[in-house]
Amino acid sequence: DVSAFPTISGFLDAFGTNGVFASGLKPEAVSIIEDGQTLPVDSLNEIAVPLQLVVAVNQGAQLDTRDPSTNFSRFQRISQILVQWAQSRPADLADDFSLVSQAGPVINHAPAADFVVGLNGFQPNFRSAVPNLQSLSIALDTVSAQTTRLGMKRAILFITPPMEGGDIVATLEPYLQRAVENNIRIFVWYVGPATAFTSTSAATFSNLAIQTGGSMFTYSGIERFPYPENYFSG
Repeated sequence: DVSAFPTISGFLDAFGTNGVFASGLKPEAVSIIEDGQTLPVDSLNEIAVPLQLVVAVNQGAQLDTRDPSTNFSRFQRISQILVQWAQSRPADLADDFSLVSQAGPVINHAPAADFVVGLNGFQPNFRSAVPNLQSLSIALDTVSAQTTRLGMKRAILFITPPMEGGDIVATLEPYLQRAVENNIRIFVWYVGPATAFTSTSAATFSNLAIQTGGSMFTYSGIERFPYPENYFSG
């Protein structure tokens, strides 16, 4: 922004080598180079930016596997984590949440409160569903809509069981390219037995996440969930 020239301002995203947003930076941590000359930064202010997130659920029987002690399914536990996180988001941020499955949108471009209602009411028949990439395709369409605020981040949380049929590497490639070209980060929660965590399917979904600036978490029903805010705070 040069409207107040000679004072010039702009936005900056700063991430650590682990991909987590670098909070608490001081002005001396940033340098400006103009015509080969290094100039000091007058001020550096950290601001909270709304999030545009699509949670995409790839339905399959593995998401309905139950904990014998609680009778909670894997997806019910995932839903609990996401509800708790969404409810903790600052109320004054105009977050944009969507929830999609193979059947289509469940909640579309809604605030956190509506997203929570939609997620709590989402109870498909996981055991009759055949996992596929339709929900990921719908999520990419949804999150590609123009953001409502400068700096708003676009991300997908893709919840999926293992998918071993066909050439999963080649099948996922166009999704990967589309996400990279549009600066859409994809985070994958890979849900299934621990024996599936070293499969070709797991490696392929992990690559999808890493190449788009996201990460993958594997969940068999006992692992401790990462805190979603660490994904999306930047």
